[in-house]
Amino acid sequence: METDRHWPSSVTPDGKWLAYLSDQTGDYRIMVRPFPDVQRRVWVVSGDDTYDPRWSPRGDALLYRRGWGRLMQVPVGGGDEFLPGVDRELMEIDFHDSAGSSFALSPDGKRLLVNKPVDVSYRDRTPVTLVTGWAGDVSRKLKVE
Repeated sequence: METDRHWPSSVTPDGKWLAYLSDQTGDYRIMVRPFPDVQRRVWVVSGDDTYDPRWSPRGDALLYRRGWGRLMQVPVGGGDEFLPGVDRELMEIDFHDSAGSSFALSPDGKRLLVNKPVDVSYRDRTPVTLVTGWAGDVSRKLKVE
């Protein structure tokens, strides 16, 4: 088997636990280790075909993507010992697979930003205009009138 590769990781808000994607078992799985003492122990918290671990804002749950379309959540209890609960599906979403993350949580945990695929042919693309310096233009026009 190849050397274990690790992808971007996520640390709990209290700095105690590190969640990351690994192919150490031969499949992509979410792993958790104590932080910063990462050599002490490792937990496998997901089945195969899982990606993008993200801690909830309070650190009491770990969210991740399973396959192309399911957002999963594992409740976490403990303190000094990592105690993962049973994972459950939160919702189905058509995620976009990219080099970066496919979703993000708002700091209050109430909103979810999802990087979704867009299927647009070249001819159907709508042009986007970027306007810079608009605040100065508005200020000048307000002073003149």
